Amino acid sequence: MTQVDTPTSVKLLLITYYWPPSGGMAVQRWLKMSGHLADMGVEVHVLTLDPKSAHYPTIDSSLEFAVNPKVQVSHVRAFNPFVLAKQLLGSKVPQTGFSSEAHSSLWLKAVTFIRSHLFIPDPRKTWNRNAVNAAKKIIDEQGIEIVVTTSPPQSVHLIGLALQKVRSIRWIADFRDPWTDIFYYKKLQHSVLSRFLDKRMELAVLRSANAVVAVTPGFKKLLSEKVLPAERDKFTVVTNGYDGDEVEQRHAEKGVVFRFMYSGTLIESYHIEAFFESIRRLSDDFPSIEIQIAGAISNPYQQQLEQRYPFIIFEGMMAHEAVLAAQKTANALLLVGPDGTEYNGVVPGKLYEYLRTGVPIVYIGAEDSDVAQILQTCSAGETFERVGQEAEMDAFNVSLLKRHTEGAKESSHNWTEVRKFKRRYVAEEFLRVMESLLKR
Repeated sequence: MTQVDTPTSVKLLLITYYWPPSGGMAVQRWLKMSGHLADMGVEVHVLTLDPKSAHYPTIDSSLEFAVNPKVQVSHVRAFNPFVLAKQLLGSKVPQTGFSSEAHSSLWLKAVTFIRSHLFIPDPRKTWNRNAVNAAKKIIDEQGIEIVVTTSPPQSVHLIGLALQKVRSIRWIADFRDPWTDIFYYKKLQHSVLSRFLDKRMELAVLRSANAVVAVTPGFKKLLSEKVLPAERDKFTVVTNGYDGDEVEQRHAEKGVVFRFMYSGTLIESYHIEAFFESIRRLSDDFPSIEIQIAGAISNPYQQQLEQRYPFIIFEGMMAHEAVLAAQKTANALLLVGPDGTEYNGVVPGKLYEYLRTGVPIVYIGAEDSDVAQILQTCSAGETFERVGQEAEMDAFNVSLLKRHTEGAKESSHNWTEVRKFKRRYVAEEFLRVMESLLKR
């Protein structure tokens, strides 16, 4: 791996909606990346929304202590439409940006329709005007050269688009998820007009940004194909990653419960039941199996799963450090991707946290997906399709259970490949993107 020479003279303004005390994977990429860049000598400024004005799916106040002291953070206030939505809907506000399931109430569907027509591209756009004004002041006072906007929410990129028109900056649009191709987009009830406006905004960002960074090769391909071939050289991949030391040597404890762990948001459209059915088929021969789920899940879906699968233990939301500790002591880690071949480029950020543990990973998703490729390259686990691979899934789970019973070594990871995803190296890749822009 090529090392970046330090110190560097880059002055960076990061504009992000998600920042501590926001929890979950959405905040991890730039919370950690900003710290590593600051340690490399980058002057890092962060512009984010005041927590009192923000709507975060999860809160993890412990992450506030993980912000590098070298990083300078500024906040702006704004109207929060989610406050009004909660007053109208209570706890029924969907976590995926007002996307409604087919069985949702007419009232919720109506709110989703309003969201998709009054708040294009998303309801979190209400801070944009204040953010642009605050960003201009930071740029002028601090001599900022590089502006990075990171999404979701996609409306953050409109801040970068506005700044590029009024300030001499290099702008990088960082995509952690697709825009109009995100897995719940079809549930947002867009009309022909609102979809047209949304796609026009997306194209304006992709064509105007000086560089476009995607977190997976699949996302890069998806986004770059929306512009002309002559415009595609500016698209690149900088993956997510992990912090901390790798756990290279692990041995199962004999005679205790075998624990699968899933961490993160779990929604019905993931169709994870194929894995749960495999465990149910094996539970007679291997009664000491638990599936631990730590993360956000709707109450109706949790109740449904509890009734069908008594071996599932729901932990609710956990602090990030507690999740990392639980991952290291699990016997196997469960990962699931959105259901559909169009989502093959989705790589959940928690995959990289899983990799460092040395624990075998079971991925429910497409065999030709980016996740499957990473697992194969890192010798870190197996991928199973939701349909048609029941026997193979059962056989792999049995092999894990038998190795556990025998107290056999668990980790067979290719650590040379795994270490390429350390966040320090990922930050160096991003620094190279910034430095190349400054040389143009």
